Amino acid sequence: MDDVNEIENHPVFSNLLFAGEYALVQFFTKIPEDQLKAFKAKSEQYFNLPEYKEAFRKYVKPCYILVKNGQQIGVINELPVNGNIEFLDKEGAIYINDNISPEVERDYNVFYKLKIEE
Repeated sequence: MDDVNEIENHPVFSNLLFAGEYALVQFFTKIPEDQLKAFKAKSEQYFNLPEYKEAFRKYVKPCYILVKNGQQIGVINELPVNGNIEFLDKEGAIYINDNISPEVERDYNVFYKLKIEE
């Protein structure tokens, strides 16, 4: 690579879950390069800028590549419920944890179990 910062422009895998014949690969979308350069030009502590925080909320989203037997069979761009994927079982169920940043404050834990359908 000619530019050391070039890696910042490409998504990197942040989680990899295996279960039976399935694999689920997580990555996050990125802030557009021109906006990121503008933030960096404003401040070395660009990540503290209100504009950067807003762009982060707008652009940085989790996405998932679903693999079965070594072949990509799908992409999950958005979860149907609030939460983070925590676990994948060999029957093809995805477990989502809605306790880290719930949409509604509550006195109990919520986990969702969703079935992968091809």
